[in-house]
Amino acid sequence: MIKILNFLTKEKCSQLRKKHRWEYLKIAVKYVKLINPDNCLELGAATIPIVSNGDTMDKNEWDNLTYFWNALKIPWPVEDKKYNVFVALQVWEHLKNKQNEVFQEVARISDWAVLSLPYKWDQEGSHGRITKSVILNWTSPYKPFIKPCIVRKRIIYVFKFSKKSKEDKQIRKLMEDI
Repeated sequence: MIKILNFLTKEKCSQLRKKHRWEYLKIAVKYVKLINPDNCLELGAATIPIVSNGDTMDKNEWDNLTYFWNALKIPWPVEDKKYNVFVALQVWEHLKNKQNEVFQEVARISDWAVLSLPYKWDQEGSHGRITKSVILNWTSPYKPFIKPCIVRKRIIYVFKFSKKSKEDKQIRKLMEDI
C-alpha cells in the first residue's frame, strides 16, 4: 500500500511558532514534492518535520519517533535504499566532524537527499563559517543534483544517489525554476 505523504504548510509552520523559518522550509518542501517520494526519513526534525507522516530519526526521544538513534553511530539500523528521500534541515553542522561518514550512510539508505545548512554565518562554533567548499567536502564524492539555493543565510542542497532516470531532466528544470 502506497502512503500519501503530508507536507508542512505555511499555516502549520506559523502554529508551531516557526514562521520565521518558512522561507527556507518552503523550498525544501517544494524539492521533496518534486521528487515525489513514497517514503521519507528526516533527521533531527523534532517539532517541525516537513513530512508530517514520514519516518524520523533523532538522538533525543520525542513522540512518533521512528528511530531513536544517534546519527553518529554507524551503521544506522536502516536497510539499504529503504527511503526514496532523506531530509536534514539545519542539522548537518551538529555532526561533530563526522559529516562525511554520516553522508555515506545517507547515500546507502536513500535515493535522494535534501539538506539545508547555515551558510557563511559570522560566528564561532558549529554554525559558523560554513561555505560551499566545506559542504562539498562533507558530501564527497557525491555532487549536487542542482545548483544550491540560498535563502536568508541558509543553503539548500539536493543530491541524487540512484541511477539516472528519464524524469531527471524535467525534475532538474522544475527545481532550478524554484
